[in-house]
Amino acid sequence: MSEPILIDVRAILKPQRHPLLFAALEELAIGESLIVQNDHNPIPLRGQVETIYGGQFEWNYLAEGPDEFRLQFTRRMDAPQGWARPERKNTLLMAPEGSTPSAAQVDLLELARAASHSGPQWGHECEDLDMTLLSWENGKRIEPHINAEVDVVWVGIEGEGIATINGEQHQLRPGVALLIPKSSKRGVESTSARLSYFSIHRRRRGLMPTLGGKPL
Repeated sequence: MSEPILIDVRAILKPQRHPLLFAALEELAIGESLIVQNDHNPIPLRGQVETIYGGQFEWNYLAEGPDEFRLQFTRRMDAPQGWARPERKNTLLMAPEGSTPSAAQVDLLELARAASHSGPQWGHECEDLDMTLLSWENGKRIEPHINAEVDVVWVGIEGEGIATINGEQHQLRPGVALLIPKSSKRGVESTSARLSYFSIHRRRRGLMPTLGGKPL
């Protein structure tokens, strides 16, 4: 098995980070690893990888400060057939001329019905909020993990599933909203042909690391 790829984000220009990191992750074979090195805890990165890739990768700390943090990602499963990473956050559809300038709209149900793979289907960031539409095929699940950074709201859009929050099961279906407090252990599993739900939380501002050290 090859040596892990090292990522040292401290000397990398910010615009280069996002595409190089995710390209490096997607090149990993099952069992191969990518290590992120920084001088502070890359907590936001963990949430981004979990949101985009679901259960494809697991992570663990090799060093936890105070002056150096090294976070290792290891591929545990291949990407689902037909899966593709969104290249960028989609833009909201602006309201007709003459309405409030800040108003915007998007048809989440239409996007959910057009889903062809498990994972994020649409997303948007604004100054204060991060919004993502996620869709999972029958039997797909996100293993329970702790969200220690932000409160999150999930709103069911189409299909049904089971959300497990701190060991308690909740049905997630169209029209149902779940408030998940930060520091909760959460997971979700689709129990229908496809479960789609809308996730919204306060925007996380932090690490977006990139490749350093060993080249691709």
